[in-house]
Amino acid sequence: MGAIYGDNDDNLIFGGAGDDKVYGQGGSDEIYGDDGNDYIVGGDGDDYLAGEGGDDTLLGGAGNDILVSCGCGVDKLDGGAGDDVVVLLDGAPSLLRGGDGNDTLLISGFVTLSSFGSGNGFEQISAVGLIYGTGGNNTLDFSAVVPFQTYNFGVYVDGLEGDDRISGTLRDDLLLGGDGNDRINAGAGLDNLLGEDGNDVLHGGGDADIIDGGAGQDALYGDAGNDEIDGGEDNDSIDGGDGSDVLYGWLGDDKLIGGLGNDKLYGEDGNDVLIAGGGADSLDGGVGDDYVVGGEENDTVLGGDGADVVDGAGGADTVKGGLGSDYLYGRAGNDILVGEAGDDFLVGGAGKDSLTGGNGADMFVFYAGDLDANVANTDLVTDFKAAQGDRLDFSNIDADTTVGGDQAFVMVGAFSKGAGEVVRSYDGGINRTVFRFFTDGDGVADFALVVNGNVTSGWLL
Repeated sequence: MGAIYGDNDDNLIFGGAGDDKVYGQGGSDEIYGDDGNDYIVGGDGDDYLAGEGGDDTLLGGAGNDILVSCGCGVDKLDGGAGDDVVVLLDGAPSLLRGGDGNDTLLISGFVTLSSFGSGNGFEQISAVGLIYGTGGNNTLDFSAVVPFQTYNFGVYVDGLEGDDRISGTLRDDLLLGGDGNDRINAGAGLDNLLGEDGNDVLHGGGDADIIDGGAGQDALYGDAGNDEIDGGEDNDSIDGGDGSDVLYGWLGDDKLIGGLGNDKLYGEDGNDVLIAGGGADSLDGGVGDDYVVGGEENDTVLGGDGADVVDGAGGADTVKGGLGSDYLYGRAGNDILVGEAGDDFLVGGAGKDSLTGGNGADMFVFYAGDLDANVANTDLVTDFKAAQGDRLDFSNIDADTTVGGDQAFVMVGAFSKGAGEVVRSYDGGINRTVFRFFTDGDGVADFALVVNGNVTSGWLL
């Protein structure tokens, strides 16, 4: 069929079954291509163009046009000048451009795009279906558009195969990477990001997002908002960012960083590294030999199963080892250390600490500056059990500061005002032993340790 030309009036044109060329010219035209591979130009005026069957090319031209692709073929759509609306009912257009003006993209059904970005010229977008990438490496960036204001949902994007680049909108999006090594950036809104297979990089946005790395060695970032982040399989790196986040390492040897906010970190399986940030955080290493470190606030830090290193860092922390032979450090602050099962190594650090070894042969280790001379302000060992092999280790403290070198303490029955002496006293009424240590020979105890039970000097190192 030959070319069809409208005039300056408002025309209604039907193309027919063949490959048509239709030019609307002036006026606000309504043009339907019907079957065949049609080439339709709206021209001037506010036109309505629908390609229908075949691989169609729809060019809006000047005016505020509406272009509709049914997805029956591989269409090319360009709104041209004016404030246009481009409607995708299905399919995989090879060209998608809003053109000049404030343009809107409406998606309904299942649409496949190989690329989408700020250069497409769309200022608003609405999707009630699902946007798929092609099998190759796709770039789908919706961050420059504003979701259509009459709808309360964002875009639904699945990158499928290939190494995809996907960015969400200002609304609530569902963004899936599919196979390949993908990069997904959430926009504003409550977004769901799923990396699926491949080594993915996923960034949350400004609201409370749900991020799942899936299979592969992923790098996951919560950024702002109260996020839930799951590492999935393999060895992942997770950073909660701002907000009060919940982080799960799941399988693999993962690294979890809480960031700002009151975060919860769960290493789950594998030999994980968990690091708290600002805020009062809760950390649990889970299964495996984990390295778990609190922050400067009052944290709850648990090693879980395995031989763990658990460090409270700053603040008044609760530090627990769990199963296995663990190393526990309270550091600064009035901390609670509990070794639980296994042969544990406990160091309270500065502050008034409570030390509980639990089952196993535990070592309570003290350094200079850890203990206070006032019994009411010094450390308490709650469950010293000599029969289990527990020991009190003061070997890191110089017993006599009046002479050079590093001397060991000597237990004495009564203080003789000599440096390097330890005096033990027991109060049967409260079943408690107090050790007082003298390091400079001035007649005043320099520090003390309180131990529940009647503990003799034979268990001091």
